[in-house]
Amino acid sequence: MKHYCEQKKRAEEITSPAGQASYGYFEHWMKARKFRSQTREAFMASKYYRSFMRFANLVITAGISKPLKYIELMVEHGITPELWHRDACYKIYLDWVDRLSDPFEQVKDSIELLMDLAEKEGVDYRKILEHLGSQKILSLILQRKLSPWFLLHSSAMQRLLKTLDPSELKSFDQAVNIGAWVDRLQEQQQLRQDIRAIISELEL
Repeated sequence: MKHYCEQKKRAEEITSPAGQASYGYFEHWMKARKFRSQTREAFMASKYYRSFMRFANLVITAGISKPLKYIELMVEHGITPELWHRDACYKIYLDWVDRLSDPFEQVKDSIELLMDLAEKEGVDYRKILEHLGSQKILSLILQRKLSPWFLLHSSAMQRLLKTLDPSELKSFDQAVNIGAWVDRLQEQQQLRQDIRAIISELEL
């Protein structure tokens, strides 16, 4: 009876948006490992079914913009699906975003996000960081919807940091991983000037 109830539950779940997404992620995982495609029925019977449902929810809650790349990174590192929700795995993805994504694209995406949020919130975009507050900004950083390439060259962000207490500053330091960025930025002086000019022109 327990087995029957679980199968019935999975049959209902697989038709939901999360269920369809999880099957798509499962298929991409199979392809990344050079295995042949599987039917939905085979996926529902797989021991990895719950792991992929959990991953589909993680994609939404963590705001993972490139879930297929996340899967490919996990395959490259030999990490099985039941571990993908762990912080250490998410960090592998964030490191890829920080290092291999184009810095100008990251800055552009961050600015567009702030513009959209300012419009939705009905505030001047130049004051949107202050309006959002530290916890919301921290969440956006952890999701890499706000890139360190933008944040570390934004005078508006620097002003906001001066208002935070020590525990909040520690959270930002951990989210951005300042130590890892110091050496990286020292090697990119011209790039830094170009990015700073873009942000400064927008008074951000």
